[in-house]
Amino acid sequence: MNKKKIVLTFGLILAISVGALSTWAYLNQTTEVKKNIFKVGQIDAELTEPNWDPEANIITPNKTLAKDPTVTVKADSEPTAVYIAVENQLVIEGVSKATYQVDSALWEKIDTKTVNGAIRDYYKLKSTVATSAADQSFTLFNTLTIAADTTAAQLNALSTKTMNIVAYVHQVDNVDASVDINAAAITAMDSKLN
Repeated sequence: MNKKKIVLTFGLILAISVGALSTWAYLNQTTEVKKNIFKVGQIDAELTEPNWDPEANIITPNKTLAKDPTVTVKADSEPTAVYIAVENQLVIEGVSKATYQVDSALWEKIDTKTVNGAIRDYYKLKSTVATSAADQSFTLFNTLTIAADTTAAQLNALSTKTMNIVAYVHQVDNVDASVDINAAAITAMDSKLN
């Protein structure tokens, strides 16, 4: 019986060893590591006035000046909402002595307020600027006209005043629904104009 136990034990050890070795002998492979490199999205914009000539900014009644605030969203920017604020200090007794015609096909006014006697108008580009391989430019208006009824005394008062313009761009994709982009734009532009 002892011989039978020894043969049985030896057989059991042999079976376990063969099973373990055959499991170890299975085909196997480890793949190469794939590194995921992420590109950070970006928005890049510039505000220019290509036709504004600071040397030709002499104002007289009924004079029209070339003034063309233009926002350029740079190539490869993420989809973007574009805003411009115009702070018009050319105001006498609450009445603007300088007018401009906004391109209403492209822009909508989202707010107006008076700050320290200046009139601030806030505009938003009506459509989202899609990502593009090329720069994309949007002009708010092309000229500024001084009111025909502006007196010499009013012109002297306006000589120390300015028209200040600032732009703001904001991503539009994946924005939390609780974020009011218009309010964020106005707050950001006000911080630059104050």
